[in-house]
This record gives sequence, C-alpha cells and structure tokens, in this order.
Amino acid sequence: MSPDAPLSGRLAQLLDEIAGSDAAGVLAEARAHARERVRERLAAELERRMLEQVADDAMPRRPAGRSAPSADRDAASVSAEARGAGARRDEGSAATAVYVYAIAAAGSGPNTSGMRGIGDAPVRVVTSETTGLQALVSDVPLDQFGDDALKRNLNDLPWLSAAAIRHESTVEAAMAETTLVPLRMCTIFRDDDGVREMLIGEAPALAAAIARLRDAHEWGVKVIADADAFAAAVAVDDAGAEDPATGEGAGYFAALRRDRATREDVARELDRRAREIHDAVAALAIDVRLHPPSNRDLAGYEGEMVLNGAYLVPGERTGDLRALTRSLADRHRADGITVELTGPWPPYNFSMPGGGL
Repeated sequence: MSPDAPLSGRLAQLLDEIAGSDAAGVLAEARAHARERVRERLAAELERRMLEQVADDAMPRRPAGRSAPSADRDAASVSAEARGAGARRDEGSAATAVYVYAIAAAGSGPNTSGMRGIGDAPVRVVTSETTGLQALVSDVPLDQFGDDALKRNLNDLPWLSAAAIRHESTVEAAMAETTLVPLRMCTIFRDDDGVREMLIGEAPALAAAIARLRDAHEWGVKVIADADAFAAAVAVDDAGAEDPATGEGAGYFAALRRDRATREDVARELDRRAREIHDAVAALAIDVRLHPPSNRDLAGYEGEMVLNGAYLVPGERTGDLRALTRSLADRHRADGITVELTGPWPPYNFSMPGGGL
C-alpha cells in the first residue's frame, strides 16, 4: 500500500489481517516502526477533515455569555462580550474566555487530570447543579479568541490547523472514557456561569443527543469516480461484451463504444451506483447525514465525488461496516469507482438536532 494512499477500507483490511495474526514478535517490532507513520497520516486526515468543516461553515456561529444561547450569534459578538467578563474572572493575568469542547451526562465527565486543551491550557469540567450535565472546557486568551484576533486567526491556516488538531485530540481523549456530545470549534462563552446557563437552556436537546450517541460512532464514506474510466466501463456494458480483437482495431471499436455511452447514460448509472452504496451503508446506521462534495483542494482528491456521507453506526456493527465497505470497494474498483471509509470520528454531524450549538 502506498504511503500516499487515502485512509480507506484497504487500511482497515490490513489492520484486521495483522490483528488476526499470531506472529506476536513480528507485530511488536512492526508496531514500533509503523506508529509514527500512522500518527502522521491520521493527523493529516484530521487536519483535512477539520479544515473542510471550517471552510463549509465559513465563520463559526456560537452561543455566548449569560444570555440564552443562540446559534445565530457569531464568533465576533461572542468574543466582544467575553472581553469584559473574562477580565473580571482572571484579573491577575490576560483576559480570558471559556472554550467548550463537549458535554457529558451527569456524573460521567471524564478524568481531566493532565489533559491539555487549546493553547496547552489545562482542561477542566464545569457542572450544572440544576441539570447535572457537565461541560469539558478550558480557558482561552482573548488576544487570540477575541473579536478581531479570531477573525484574523481563522484565515491563518497554520494557527487554524494547530487549533483544530488540539480541539479534536482533546475530544477524542475524553471520548475514550465516556459518551460525549462534541461541540464544534470555537464554541466560546464569557465565563463559567455562561456555560452553566447553556447546560440548563439546552438540557433536553443535550440529554437526547447523549442517549442517541451512546455506544455509537461516526464514520465517513466517500465515493469518488474516475469519469473517463467509468464512462468506458458503461460503454463496454452497453456493448454487451468487449471486442476480443487487439491492436488499432480494438482501440477504434472501444472508442465507438464510449461514444455510444451518452453523458446522460453515464450520469444515470453513476447516480444509481452511488445510491446503491449509500443504501447498503445506511442499512447499518442509526442516522445519516449527506453532504455536498468536499472541497477538492482541501480534501486532495481527483475525480468526481458522488457520495459524501456521515453515518452514525452502533459499535457492535463496526466489523460489519468495515467488511461491507471493503466488499463495495472491491466490487466497484474495476469501473473506476473508489469507496473510502474513514473514522471513527467524534460524532459532530449528529451531536445536536437542527444545527444546535
């Protein structure tokens, strides 16, 4: 497998085969050699994923402060309100606000000892005495997350990448211990009281989300088609069978067959294949979110993305999902179609109904 190959069912298949091997000594040596390469590839995939999310959202819209949370307030207004309150809560140092990573059910907040968040700040838990819900938070400086600073930093890809990776690693570390409702990047409040008010105001939706996400994981499935290869495959199918002749004559007749496959025929068949793949994966899922094709420059793929889905799958069906996507990838590869499985990811797409926090 090429080191530049996308994370996909091929990686999962390889890992499954290694996991099933009884060559313990070889595995121990291989793990030490492979760990750094795997870490680098996962970090790159994570960076692409988070940058796509930020690009799609354009500008994060986050609740803030002591007033009722609202998804219609943007990061600039959040930071403007945070300025004064942050200064009051830490008068001996630079003004700060409170960055929220995720929400846990009552009494199930993770152990944050030694956990570090954005800016290497200690991660802590804020609890609502009224609802019992717990928020995983850290303090962030307003000179980076304030009004103008945040606008500037969101256009600074190195800063954004570092923040995205730290945000995601914090959420993933905590999710290893308990079920969480992960919040999007730059969910910021003026102070701890603002976080507690959110935990009260959003309690019904958060409780429902925790129940929905328990023992489930988000997986991504992307289907990418090589347009020329797929058109040629459709043309061969339409012809009944490929001419066994060789040489220039074979190339000429192959070209004629491709010409007979109209654009409409190709598009119709490609849509049918994408729907078939989606339906098969969705049958294993609790919930599904379909998205437009990823930004080609950010995601780094070639061809036409015809499916970009997020699937919330019960943990007990993980093996079935991996086996299914491997089978689908094998079935469609010869026709120029790539089926790519990524994950598991923190379930951002399923954390809150209707956009939520």
